[in-house]
Amino acid sequence: MCSTVNELSKLLFNKIKTTDNQLCTLSLGSDGYKLKKGISATSEGALMNFNRSDIIIVDTKQKLLLKANDLEVQYVLHNEVIPVGTKGCKWEGDVLDSIPCGWGFLYNAEGRLMYEGFRVGDTNVCHGRYYYSDLGIVSYDGQICYGKRWGTGTQYNQKGGILYSGEWINDCRLDKKKKLVITKENEVDVSWHSGIEELILEENCCSRGFPCSTLDLRFMPRLRIIKTKDYCFSNVKVVNLVGMKNLESIETGMMCFTTVMVNRASPDNRFYLKDCPKLKVLSLGPLCCEYYTVCEMENLPSLEKIEMKGETAPRNCISFPYTKSFELKSG
Repeated sequence: MCSTVNELSKLLFNKIKTTDNQLCTLSLGSDGYKLKKGISATSEGALMNFNRSDIIIVDTKQKLLLKANDLEVQYVLHNEVIPVGTKGCKWEGDVLDSIPCGWGFLYNAEGRLMYEGFRVGDTNVCHGRYYYSDLGIVSYDGQICYGKRWGTGTQYNQKGGILYSGEWINDCRLDKKKKLVITKENEVDVSWHSGIEELILEENCCSRGFPCSTLDLRFMPRLRIIKTKDYCFSNVKVVNLVGMKNLESIETGMMCFTTVMVNRASPDNRFYLKDCPKLKVLSLGPLCCEYYTVCEMENLPSLEKIEMKGETAPRNCISFPYTKSFELKSG
């Protein structure tokens, strides 16, 4: 049983890592964006909650916990009843070492149902239903990430009417988070996530102090539009826009991806734009990628317009003025 569950967990984990059906928050580092916390799904009905140190995988169809970090889930007991917390609550369902570990039901001190779904320890995970416990009516039914509404789910009012049905992230409706506008006032506290569809930057944003030297947006598979004003991403040395299935438009202002403190071209500065089947427009302002030496564009079947703007000045002001290798290939 143990080896079977472990093998299944590895198989599902590998499948989840490569799927686009993922909704997560992102952290920024010198080498780009990394997954921080979120939920991911497979067509087989498996769901995963993950963060930097934690992985929980469940089978929603069979209501089975497949993996919870290093817990020996093959020893989970079913149909158990145990007290939970200090307020008289109780848990009926899957239990391991006297704690909730799997599918079950959480009741308050009055015996009213509060929650039905997966739970590990004191945290609701992956999928479940929350209830208005005084009414016995569902308040939320759907995916969950470490106690928060996250993924696909439906919110109900106290009469059972639908308030919202769709996607959530970090307890917020995703439909209000799809467009990210970054300004000088908010750029430090920006919440990056994989559900972003429009990325809009005001002037001089994500420049000094921006931690990423590589702009790699693979973890934003829904991204359609990138639009910046002048002097954005000045610390970025590598632009890697590869495999962006939904990307339609890239428009920048002047001197984006250009470090003003550096006055020489470098072989480390590279621009890659490949395998973006919906991309129609690439428009770069004057002196973008000024010190880049490599520019490769490949497999862009919908591309209608490439524009590299210049301006009147004593020097060459178009983009990529020092690029020694410029390749545009058709699939």
